[in-house]
Amino acid sequence: MGAERVRQSEPEMGAEDFGYFIQDIPEAIFYLGCGIEGDLRRHHDPHFDVNEESFPVGAAILAETALRYLRGDG
Repeated sequence: MGAERVRQSEPEMGAEDFGYFIQDIPEAIFYLGCGIEGDLRRHHDPHFDVNEESFPVGAAILAETALRYLRGDG
């Protein structure tokens, strides 16, 4: 993907249950940019939609993360 396509997100107070699940295990979270350029639709909107072209990128991130974990690479 390249470092130029990765950015640190700003802290936010969302209603995410993730913090509960990671109390006893190592954690990681990422947000997959899947917006449709020029068509801002917020989450929980009845017209919400995603750019499905982002799905292979998300799958690749998850696969690489699993491989690194299984190899003990961190």
